[in-house]
Amino acid sequence: MKKLPNLDFRFFKFLWLTLIIVGLNGAAFSATFTVTKTADTSDNVCDADCSLREAVAAANAAASDDVINFDAIAFATTQTITLVNGQLIKYSFTIRLNYV
Repeated sequence: MKKLPNLDFRFFKFLWLTLIIVGLNGAAFSATFTVTKTADTSDNVCDADCSLREAVAAANAAASDDVINFDAIAFATTQTITLVNGQLIKYSFTIRLNYV
């Protein structure tokens, strides 16, 4: 049986670690923003008090494919969000609806 050449496994470890580090640095981790109210307001922060306008602005500012959810309690029944502060969307985007 022919013996394989003696490969330096340190090189493969280095290559493997490099690929992981480059992959993690290049990966954009998505964020989730949750709309908690129907009012069309904006203090430029999407926190516990987050409008659809704030959620869209936060998602647009992030460098990843983000998710906008609607709070299960605030939107347990059908709600209407009336946009009173101008255009909401300035960019193209994809809407994916998930039904539970």
